[in-house]
Amino acid sequence: ALRWCGAVICLLLGVLLLWPRLRPLSVSRGYYSPGHFIADRYNSRLLSFLMVFCLVIPQVIYLTVQIASLVLTVDAVTDGEIDGKYAAFVFSALILLYEILGGLKSVALTDVIVQSVMMIASFLLIGPTFGYLYGGFTGVVPENCSSMFIENGVERGCVAYERPTLLTSPTRSEANGILSFLILFLAFPLNPHMLQRCYSAASDAALRNTVLLMCFTAYLTMIPSILIGLTRVAVYPEVPGSTFGIMMAKLLDKGWFSYSVSSIAMTSSIAAIMSTADSVLIGATNCLSVELYKELLFKNASDYHVIIAGRLFSVTLMGIAVFWGLKEGLETGNMMDWQNAILCQCLPSFACGLYWSAASSRALIPGVLSGFAVLVLVEMGFIDQGVQTYTTSGVWGLTVNISVFLFFQVYLSPEFLDDTARKFDRVAEKSEFGSGEILHQSDIVKIMRGSKDPCSTRLGISAMIGGFVFVTLSVPYWGISSKLWLGLPIWAWVMIFFQVCSCICGLIATWAWIPGKIAFEKFPSFMESESQVSVGYPELSHIDLHEDSVEYQLTDSSQSTYADELVS
Repeated sequence: ALRWCGAVICLLLGVLLLWPRLRPLSVSRGYYSPGHFIADRYNSRLLSFLMVFCLVIPQVIYLTVQIASLVLTVDAVTDGEIDGKYAAFVFSALILLYEILGGLKSVALTDVIVQSVMMIASFLLIGPTFGYLYGGFTGVVPENCSSMFIENGVERGCVAYERPTLLTSPTRSEANGILSFLILFLAFPLNPHMLQRCYSAASDAALRNTVLLMCFTAYLTMIPSILIGLTRVAVYPEVPGSTFGIMMAKLLDKGWFSYSVSSIAMTSSIAAIMSTADSVLIGATNCLSVELYKELLFKNASDYHVIIAGRLFSVTLMGIAVFWGLKEGLETGNMMDWQNAILCQCLPSFACGLYWSAASSRALIPGVLSGFAVLVLVEMGFIDQGVQTYTTSGVWGLTVNISVFLFFQVYLSPEFLDDTARKFDRVAEKSEFGSGEILHQSDIVKIMRGSKDPCSTRLGISAMIGGFVFVTLSVPYWGISSKLWLGLPIWAWVMIFFQVCSCICGLIATWAWIPGKIAFEKFPSFMESESQVSVGYPELSHIDLHEDSVEYQLTDSSQSTYADELVS
């Protein structure tokens, strides 16, 4: 379970690699769909199609996991009085309704107003509550713990008795799985709903502050969750159903305070599942309706037809998720691995496009195709399953993707790649974004000239490398003693130590990110009002756009030189 703390840190490192450049580009060039950077940077319809595929398929998996979690939670919370399957249909209809009426704004407001209060309150209270009722880690984990009881002459009620394997140091194969899990989480920030939040952030500074808070979420959410899981293993090992739902249901009988904590936690968990499912659905639908339907398949489609296509995509995706999520014995943990494994096929295209001027779609396309093929073949058993002794299919797929890309990029001539592109790929002469010119690395540098992202400073690069090294060291290859200290085995404390070191490096890297003013190539066409313009132009207090002129007022007279250059 501690791997999830490391996973959140890897997610943070992925964010610091991608978002500090993607957000200014989205504002300057006018992106409004998750994959627009790929279309703008590479000018390749085939690569854009592959990116849509590799972005949307993981969302179907993600949405299915949310539906399955909702069914288990409702079943456990109501003790079977409300069938979770029927609840899934009702909540799915509500999610579709929320998407139609409120869109991403309704999700954001729900997260801020409801989740920030209820989720934080519940997680802050769960630890003390379980500590009081069950004795915390020391009360449920070691032998002769405070929750121990004798049943038919057998000692029970402690993790050491019920599932002692949880306390032994992971095997080498299990450690390989943990490392693979962490590597694949580097691509998690590329989920469409997360890219939408990146693009729609009020400012770079607001986005950076959000990333700073992310450094602490691993321990705020994961440590109480681990305590809940261990308590369930020790005290209620034979009760079937969702661990979270079972434990929250048990709290209802422990007095008014525990009842309140349980009520807050259960309410916020169901709201969180619905909110996540809604945002995932919006992100996937955006990719399909805008990037696939309008920009790749039907260039002349009207806005009305795009909206109708979006509605149909939403209903279809939700229907697939509900049908799949209601199946018995669904392994949600394995599905998360598949989600990140497919998403990782997008990582080289985004990362190289942001930082490597020579990166070519002609080299990336065979990389994505071969990487995805290897991922499927290994997972389905067509390639010897013995390779998964060393790492998972997702990491094999990512490794092949990068290797094939580098081979084509380094060893094949640009002329050969360009000739191949003319035969098999349709390219446009102009970009649909920014000033109409295809985005190049030099343009990215110009747009970022008022900012410093972590990967452009020695401090930021060093901190990010240190963060990845420490989170890798947290993988328990060392075979340290399983003796307990404060209710947890020594090897678990070593994991936590390296994860904390990695988290500190993440904080340093985030502080190395210095947001600045975004340099526009021209006034983006989508900015048609004063409120919209002020998002990209914080130094302008008032602006009027005319057909052939611009009138503006400055918030600070010292900004006049920069503003004059910007407005010109």
